[in-house]
Amino acid sequence: MRDLKSLLPYARNARVHSKEQLEQIAASMLSFGWTNPVLLDDAGTIVAGHGRCLAAERIWADGKAIERVPKGKVPCVNLGPLSDAKRRAYILADNKIPQNASWDMELLRAELIALGQTDLDLALTGFTADEIAQAMIWAPPAAARSADPDTVPEVKGEPVTRPGDLWLLGPHRLFCGDSTKPEAVQAATAGALASCVWTDPPYNVAYEGVAVPRDAIANDEMGGLCHVPDGRVPRRIVLAGPWRGHLCGSWRCARPDLSGSLHGRRF
Repeated sequence: MRDLKSLLPYARNARVHSKEQLEQIAASMLSFGWTNPVLLDDAGTIVAGHGRCLAAERIWADGKAIERVPKGKVPCVNLGPLSDAKRRAYILADNKIPQNASWDMELLRAELIALGQTDLDLALTGFTADEIAQAMIWAPPAAARSADPDTVPEVKGEPVTRPGDLWLLGPHRLFCGDSTKPEAVQAATAGALASCVWTDPPYNVAYEGVAVPRDAIANDEMGGLCHVPDGRVPRRIVLAGPWRGHLCGSWRCARPDLSGSLHGRRF
């Protein structure tokens, strides 16, 4: 190990570390310890590890410790004598070559989902919230999917999900349950208020279609559970929450003066 103050940063280092990235490196070092040694040449000049040294300096300045190293000490590997050309080329290669790799999106998505079910902060992976969200909604390229978007894949075996199951999809929560039951909504939202809602609540008008046999909507006739005269159930549901939303409903049995009152309205 070497004293941090004895190490010489490479004056021509073209790799720039932003404040945000240094914060990511510091968070990683605080969580996982110092896992990757700094590479030096014979003169003690840093060949690889500038970001780690800068992050460690900030951590120690804040009075915090890094697992596996004493304060002010840096694990190093001396690469021995290097020609000036080789040293300069390696510094570029060490930063550039890892960027040339790609991700197996299916495996990445599975890993993020699995980690999302633990108490680990996903920010420690280095992915931003937007990148995690994009990974969660990833789908195979069009060539790997059916040409017909309406094709329903064959169900193999018994369904995995059962009522009461809660799926943690990174920053998202997906609950299998009855949205008319408050306990199901609480399980899905963890008590948080929704900022936007797209809902198709019970019309409460015992609606039947015109087909033979006549089609009915399940759970439409809720009776005393949410009954309000004159077809005003949707209005009560929408105005009850502090959110913006879209409401699907049938106005055929609503009072004439209410039939268009919510069209295009923002909540």
